[in-house]
Amino acid sequence: MKNSPLVSIVVVTYNSEKFVLETLESIKSQTYPRLELIITDDCSEDNTVNICEEWVKKNEGRFENSRIVTSPVNTGIGRNANRGLYYVTGEWYKGIAGDDALIETCIEEYIKAINLHPEYRFFHSLCDRYKDVFSPGNKLPSFSNFPNKIFKTNCENEQSKQYVNFLLSSSILSCTCMINSEAIKNMNGFEERIRKSEDWPTWIKVSEQGYK
Repeated sequence: MKNSPLVSIVVVTYNSEKFVLETLESIKSQTYPRLELIITDDCSEDNTVNICEEWVKKNEGRFENSRIVTSPVNTGIGRNANRGLYYVTGEWYKGIAGDDALIETCIEEYIKAINLHPEYRFFHSLCDRYKDVFSPGNKLPSFSNFPNKIFKTNCENEQSKQYVNFLLSSSILSCTCMINSEAIKNMNGFEERIRKSEDWPTWIKVSEQGYK
């Protein structure tokens, strides 16, 4: 691969004990070799942190760096994501929640896209939905309105048009995004003012500052 930067995968958890092992195993199975793993937990009330600690001890050799970050109080998704972002040392940030999973070639495919389009700092994709576990038989139909008409040709739009689109709506799911770490850090990370929605307000901020 022409350029193989370190990719930091940040797993954002809160009461994720039911699914987080599938999330972590999907990260371990990535075909792309250079990974950093950061798990940031927002004061879970279940066994999420213990599960993650045991898993990281067994699998830390897979990663160039690994870390678990915790909080004594629940702070909301945006602040939890930013706690993880603080420890990122990779050139690229890949955030997912503790009930998401990555296909094995996810990071490899993103790096290929990044190498083809080095002028971009923010990437996103479509995703599949599953009920309970990530197995073919549990795959759910796609959202009937996803991506909506505004975003079906989003990447073809000029940056100014993307900004207007984001003011109207968003079909970008945060679990699909691959972000240049320096760029998101330079804008003080993810939006924290809306506790349960860090993604759409962040994309507005990103496009408002001139990123495509």
